Amino acid sequence: MDNDIIETYIESFLPDDAAHQRMKGEACNGINLHLPYSEFIKWNIECIRALSDEDRLWIIGLCKRIKKEMISLMDLESCAVFVADCIYFDTNKKLIISNPR
Repeated sequence: MDNDIIETYIESFLPDDAAHQRMKGEACNGINLHLPYSEFIKWNIECIRALSDEDRLWIIGLCKRIKKEMISLMDLESCAVFVADCIYFDTNKKLIISNPR
């Protein structure tokens, strides 16, 4: 699969501008609070490009499962279960899976 197609597909699972603003407003751990949304997207694309082909394909599979609502997250404290909504890379280049607000 072409790397541009892979990047575009994965990019469609990044938080939108409104979600990014909420993340900044809540001072979420692992995000650069000073980056505007366009730079946040560029950072994530750089992280995608730095992945191995195998890891990019793994993330494609993850995104497909998120789209089909096959991935959920559970809060161990409250036992609440949330459907996965989007992904992004934190400042340490770790992949983060987020639930919707």
